[in-house]
Amino acid sequence: MIIIASVVFLLVGAMLANVAAALFSASEPFGRISYLIGLPNEDDFVPYSLRFVAFFPLMLSASMAASFFGVWAVLIIPFGYFPSLMMVHKHNKQVQRTWDSVTVADFYEDSTPLV
Repeated sequence: MIIIASVVFLLVGAMLANVAAALFSASEPFGRISYLIGLPNEDDFVPYSLRFVAFFPLMLSASMAASFFGVWAVLIIPFGYFPSLMMVHKHNKQVQRTWDSVTVADFYEDSTPLV
């Protein structure tokens, strides 16, 4: 029965971390996102707090599963963060491809008349 509660807390923590990654991606469509720890902007309080709060259900899940898995239950915490980290990785790769396609010529203004 305790393993079921551990899985529930694992899912809750993973969902909170995924929501935080989605909020980061929506608030910074053209900027890179830090994977775990970063300097929050003024308007990034909710995603950073969700990322912080997601740690507690994952830690609770690991402590509940410790009776079943032993010391290896600590690996539940990175396992819960893994989908969120993949979302951040995908966002950062997309931002990198976007900025790699931008050249100086895109911002160059030609002063020749259009006539």
